Amino acid sequence: MFHRPLRHSLWTPATSTSKTPAWRTAGKPREAGNLLRQRTPGPFPAVCPKACAPSKTLLLWHPCQGCLPPTTKKHALRMGYGDASKPRAVGGLHQTQMAPGKTATAANPVAAALPFRQRPLGRGRAAPPRSMLDAEGSAEHRLAPSSPRAALLSLAMLLAVAALLLLALSASQQKEVDFYTFKVVNIRGKLVSLEKYRGSVSLVVNVASECGYTDSHYKALQQLQRDLGPYHFNVLAFPCNQFGQQEPDSNKEIENFARKTYGATFPLFSKTAVSGAGANAVFKYLIESTGEEPTWNFWKYLVNPKGKVVKAWDSTVSIDEIKPYINELVRKIILKKKNEL
Repeated sequence: MFHRPLRHSLWTPATSTSKTPAWRTAGKPREAGNLLRQRTPGPFPAVCPKACAPSKTLLLWHPCQGCLPPTTKKHALRMGYGDASKPRAVGGLHQTQMAPGKTATAANPVAAALPFRQRPLGRGRAAPPRSMLDAEGSAEHRLAPSSPRAALLSLAMLLAVAALLLLALSASQQKEVDFYTFKVVNIRGKLVSLEKYRGSVSLVVNVASECGYTDSHYKALQQLQRDLGPYHFNVLAFPCNQFGQQEPDSNKEIENFARKTYGATFPLFSKTAVSGAGANAVFKYLIESTGEEPTWNFWKYLVNPKGKVVKAWDSTVSIDEIKPYINELVRKIILKKKNEL
């Protein structure tokens, strides 16, 4: 079977200076040059069975034309080439050696194989750069596959950066906790925010309807609310039944008692616990801020316009004794507003 030789411009070795086509130089070794560009690395024989000459460079044997490269899958099969073997590279070009342990024989003139995806390297098509070859010069990996470990590492880094950004954002948006950041339920069962009282002075009191301090404190608290409130000062009353069971009534009955008996106009909140493990969050904050926990009804906590607790007093301290502290804070608010105007 006659195989038509390729054009001189396609298969003449790049390193050769001879003008004579290589297929005419019988009996002389020749280099594969840039005849083939191996997209998938594979072997072809290193010795010509026609005894051209043994060489470390690549020689392809053709029964009629001497050393010529098969350029297609069909040609390779027709010429008796088998499967691929270990790839090698010579001079930066994709060339291979004969498979280990294989020899050329008359029955099997070619022991190594040519891969099916070899194609001639025509004009303007350069050999692959050395950067694409491994340490031995082979082209086993044109494009190194991405490592799963590297992908997981990149993903972990992205998640860590995202988590840090979220933490920074939440920290910048989070407000400092103070008395006015809490929400409570009022005497009518509606959840309200204490933020509405920010900028004014607040006196927080745990009240009771049947206590021995009830009459004196309710009257004094209402008078204080009338004199200083509601723009610069407010009494915030929290009914509590923890001490002596002296606030047994419902929220509605407590409100009616305070409004009708003492004409209370200050805010009243839902009945709650003010001490112990089940204490309201507001009173937990007051206790932590002052170190003073209520032990009876009508404990009083003074809160400044910024939500910080100034001082605490027990049931035995009258409103008249506390009033100077309240007046001082209210005076500062009035002066500040006057200066702003």
